[in-house]
Amino acid sequence: EHGGIGHGQSLYDELINVPLVATVPGGPCGLRIDQPVSHVDLAATLLAAARIEHHGTGVNLLDPDAKPRPVVSELRIHQRFVQTLVSGKWKLHLRNRAAAEYAAKKQARQECRPIGSASDNLYELYDLRRDHQERSDLVQTPVGGTVAGNLRSELAEWQHRATAAAAAAQSEQPELELAVVERLRALGYLD
Repeated sequence: EHGGIGHGQSLYDELINVPLVATVPGGPCGLRIDQPVSHVDLAATLLAAARIEHHGTGVNLLDPDAKPRPVVSELRIHQRFVQTLVSGKWKLHLRNRAAAEYAAKKQARQECRPIGSASDNLYELYDLRRDHQERSDLVQTPVGGTVAGNLRSELAEWQHRATAAAAAAQSEQPELELAVVERLRALGYLD
C-alpha cells in the first residue's frame, strides 16, 4: 500500500496491524480487543493465563480492568530508524534522515507523494479512525501540529523510560553456569 515489498520497510499498519486469534484454556469466550496491543502484552497475557507471576511492562489482555495505552513500534535497519506511537485514534511516525531519504527515493521511483521536509527527524501524523490506510498526513495542519507535538513528548518520555529500564536490566544480568556458556559457545552463540 505504501510502495514497500516485504517486511522491514516501514511501520504502516499494513505491516504491523496483525490480527491474533487465540483460545486460552479457562479464558473468556468471544473476547475481542479492538485497541492496538504490543508483544509485551502478549507475553504478560500468556504468563497470566499460565498463572505465572509477571513483573514486566506488559498488560494482561484478559484482565477486564486493563486500560488502553499507547503502543510503540520500532524498526532499525542499518542506519535507518523508524518509530511509531499509536495513542487513541492518532498514529505518529518518526523517521531519521536515512530512513526518510530511503523512503523518498522509493516514492520518487513510484511517483508517490514526497515525504515532508529535510529535517533530521521527520514526522507524520494520521487519524486512524478516518484514515486507516495512512494516506493523509496531518502533521502540517493546525490540529495535527498540536497533536504531533504532544505525541512527540509522549514518545520521548517512553524512550527515556525504555532506556532506563534497559540499563537497569543490563546491570541485573545473572551469571550463567559454565555448562550453559559452553553449550552456547558450541552452538556458535558466544565467542
